[in-house]
Amino acid sequence: MKLANALDIFDRLLVEKQGRKLKPLEREILAMVWENGPYREIAGYQEQTVKNHAVRLWKYLSQLLNTKVNKSNIRQVVENLEFELLEPMTAIESGNRGRFFGRLTELCQLQSLILPRQDTATKASQAKITFLYGMRGMGKTSLAQKLAENLSSKFDRVMWTDLAAAPPLLAFLSIVVKELDGGRRAKLSQKCVTAIAKTIGYLQQQRCLLILDNADPIFNSIDLAPAYIQFLDKLNTAEHQSFCLIITSVELTQIDGSYHKLELQGLDRISCQRFIENSELVGTPTEWDQLIHKYRGNPQYLKFASSTIRDIFNRSISKFLAENIIVYDQIEFFLAQQLDLLTHSELAVMLWLAIKREPLTLDQLRSKFDHSVVDRELVRILDRLVRQYLIEVKDDSFTLSELVMEYITEHYQDLIAEEIWAKKPDYLHLYPILLSHALNNINNLLQALKT
Repeated sequence: MKLANALDIFDRLLVEKQGRKLKPLEREILAMVWENGPYREIAGYQEQTVKNHAVRLWKYLSQLLNTKVNKSNIRQVVENLEFELLEPMTAIESGNRGRFFGRLTELCQLQSLILPRQDTATKASQAKITFLYGMRGMGKTSLAQKLAENLSSKFDRVMWTDLAAAPPLLAFLSIVVKELDGGRRAKLSQKCVTAIAKTIGYLQQQRCLLILDNADPIFNSIDLAPAYIQFLDKLNTAEHQSFCLIITSVELTQIDGSYHKLELQGLDRISCQRFIENSELVGTPTEWDQLIHKYRGNPQYLKFASSTIRDIFNRSISKFLAENIIVYDQIEFFLAQQLDLLTHSELAVMLWLAIKREPLTLDQLRSKFDHSVVDRELVRILDRLVRQYLIEVKDDSFTLSELVMEYITEHYQDLIAEEIWAKKPDYLHLYPILLSHALNNINNLLQALKT
């Protein structure tokens, strides 16, 4: 790889995470070590000053790439990760074709986990199984697809399976074995242990990258999860390095600490702007930050919002923000899928956070419930809701994001009213909020009937 390409890569990394490019001295340091030159030959700086800046640069790059970076291995680290392939690609996210933006750091971390590390004595540090998790719409599928494209030349086979339909383990293993056996239908034992062993035997014969997308229906199922976890445990302890497995999900229910995990969080402002640049939205940096904060940097949610801003508000972010509108039909679909699966107790916690409309501590939440929600259960409920990105934790208190708060208030008015009336009459001052939402819904209906 040429030095210019490497410098461009580091510029992109820093722009994504810090909003800046390499400083002149940082560029000088990278240029010098790229050619195995000594620090003292960098003109215009004291040698000790250069060394101090270099130490900080190596430390930051090591954190950024999740692998040790120093003067002696910088070229090898970059070439191992095949940065020259990291250009925007056309990818599929939630059924829609879109551009792949940002996520350079996460992509580098995944590649460093999967590829054998030549700077170590053994390949023990290579990850066999990695969970890629995060809020719905964050781009897990797009990132996994980009990873598969980048690493396709490193594996004999790259296989992709969508687990949204929640197939039983034996059906899933049959698909894998059939694919590895050249399309021939292989007969697997109806005993999980035997079928797992045979599947691992097939995987050992080729270098395979296997990506399991949308795994939540599997690991949230009491019936399906145990068999899949048994398969992963056997796979993780197998004594070979011929395959790697990437699993995408919203949460990590029932997944212990023996696997590598990478959480996908919101995109930075620059990547968000690039992601929806075709909408040509107009706004100040502060307005952009407010818009991105409302949707937690979620690219899918921002894509939905940008269409409304473009078509209804003449591309003006400020006009959109002034209306204080958050939830749309497409976003409602995402949230409805999650909330429809909540238990009565989980929904009750969400309702009281919406009623209070401010952070509540564990003790404050406990006071809202009778013995039907015991202490141990309340902790489990909060843990599960946090894992699903439905509630947020701030300074030992729990609250709803602005997006979820609006959705709960809009769609659970009857239940909120029941909770308020039955348990806390002093919360009756919140009825105007509910009445406002109800009148707004009636007004929208009347307008629709007129047209």
